Order: sequence, then C-alpha cells, then structure tokens
Amino acid sequence: TTRNASFTPGGTAEVTVGERSLVQAKASITGPIVADTLAGRLSLVSTRRDGALHNTRLNVDQNDQHSFALRGQLLWTPTEKLTVRAYGDWNRQLLECCAQVYVGVGETAKPVLQRYAALVAGRPGALPPSTNPYDRLVDVDGDIQADQWQAGGSIIVDYDFGDLLFTSISAYREWDWEPANDRDYTGLDIIPRNNNPSHQDQTSQEFRLS
Repeated sequence: TTRNASFTPGGTAEVTVGERSLVQAKASITGPIVADTLAGRLSLVSTRRDGALHNTRLNVDQNDQHSFALRGQLLWTPTEKLTVRAYGDWNRQLLECCAQVYVGVGETAKPVLQRYAALVAGRPGALPPSTNPYDRLVDVDGDIQADQWQAGGSIIVDYDFGDLLFTSISAYREWDWEPANDRDYTGLDIIPRNNNPSHQDQTSQEFRLS
C-alpha cells in the first residue's frame, strides 16, 4: 500500500544513523507534471550497516545490511470519468549473510569417540574461534551471500460509467534470489558452498465491474 501521487507538491526526508556505521536514508517527493492531468511520486530508501559478526579467518565483518529500493508512480486524470495509475518498483539486497556463531553442544547417546569433543580434537579449523556466542566471532572459509533482486509494475485503470465502475489491473512481478553459503558454518572444508537459487516471475490481468 502506498500513497497516491498528488497534484499538491510535497515531500518527506528522513535519515537514521546508529551503531556499526548504520546509515538509512528515506525520501519521497510528489507533485504535478502536467497541471490538473498528470502527477507523479518518487520514493526511495537506502540502508547500509557493517556486519555484526567478525570472521577471524578472512578478517572481514559479516551479517551486514546493504539494500536499496526505488518506487515511482504516475497518476493520469484526462477526464472526470477516467483515472489511470501506473506503478513501478525495483530493489536489491546485497548481503554478506548469514554466518552463525557457536552456541553449544547438546547431550547425545553416541559413543564417546563420535561426540563433538573427540571429533574436533587435533583437527585444525574444527574448533570455533570462540565458544562464547557474545564474542560474535566466526571462521567460515567459504561464501556467505544472500543476494536478491525484486522488481515489478502495475497499471490500474478506472472508468466511471455512473452506475458502474470498470477497473482493469495489469501487473508484473519478478524475484531473483542468489544465495551462496558455506553450509557447515565452520573453518572445515565439509560443505564449502550450498546454493538454492530461485528465479520467479508472474504476470496477471484482472477486470472488475462494480
């Protein structure tokens, strides 16, 4: 849900700053393009924040925030009976995410030599850099990535016949998801990369008479 474009000029802006170099900026502007018939609105938001976990093996911060979104809208009212609204949006998320910290080892009925302590003994890279999760330290040796892109658009046409309102809604949406994770979440070369990419798109057309 978004505000419609307005023939009355206006705008908003907001900037948020915080720990880990967080900077988030939001802005929106609206107003007439052609007096009384065509108006527009443009909105955007950008978020950046350093990672909350430090990778001791690669010497980088992970689990960060890095996203940008843009949305535009046109409102056309050529007559009192006809209204056309066109929307378009695009956003991306390029994250070095999602690493996981060591929390603990649960009880098990396995033989002693098959338990965690015995399995990691004498294996370089098997022990995590810290067994205290609040140290926020990891040592994954592969990709940590959660990239995705979304885009779409729609056109809504309303025509007022008096006793009846005709509405047409044409829409398109696409989503591209490109994860890549060191799925063992350790410094060991067990599952260095696990991908489940997804590419989806859909088109729809709806007519209404009310």
